[in-house]
Amino acid sequence: MPVVYFQGTLSLVFVSILAFGRGRYFAFFLMLTALVLAPSRFGVTVSLAFAYLLVLVRLGSWPRRVALLSLTLGTVLAASVFLPAGYADMFSGESAGSLVRIGHVRSMLETFEDDISKLLLGSGPGSSYYSSGFGSYTDNIEISQLELVRKYGIFFFIVLTILFGAVLVALWRKGRRQHALAFAAHFFVATSNPVLLSSVFLLFFSTALLETEK
Repeated sequence: MPVVYFQGTLSLVFVSILAFGRGRYFAFFLMLTALVLAPSRFGVTVSLAFAYLLVLVRLGSWPRRVALLSLTLGTVLAASVFLPAGYADMFSGESAGSLVRIGHVRSMLETFEDDISKLLLGSGPGSSYYSSGFGSYTDNIEISQLELVRKYGIFFFIVLTILFGAVLVALWRKGRRQHALAFAAHFFVATSNPVLLSSVFLLFFSTALLETEK
């Protein structure tokens, strides 16, 4: 069966957490279904994990949180026996996708070692480098955070991360916890797809800023 994967697919992670946080569970189920059909195992996992974190946050008392965590841990351990091999491999580092990403990282580190200025200032947008993950030159890799460092430099990435963290803290203090977790989920899922500094991310960032003003 052919797989058609759209770059905007992982944007559904952000939407799914917001839907769950606002009690729109049917919409949350639709987002999960779309991620399954994409297919995006990592997207499904992150959506479920951050929805679970939101439940923990809203429980309030620590005894309830500990009880839920214990129940969840037991369920996960029992269910792990029945996980499909392809799903389990995603966390083992032996899957095809993991090996490609490892090749990306190794080649990028070698690039920085050869020319430290590329780490500090970046190589510029549209630039390419040789990646052993693909066995060829590429101008974009799945690990979005590293790609930002490669193109724009470590200082740009640090500033962007600080700005991201500041908005996240502001959302949390304003009581917009579902929005904060949705924002954090999008940043986290960017480790598997180039979705940072995209038009979709800027849209999410704008809505987050608006939420901090309410």
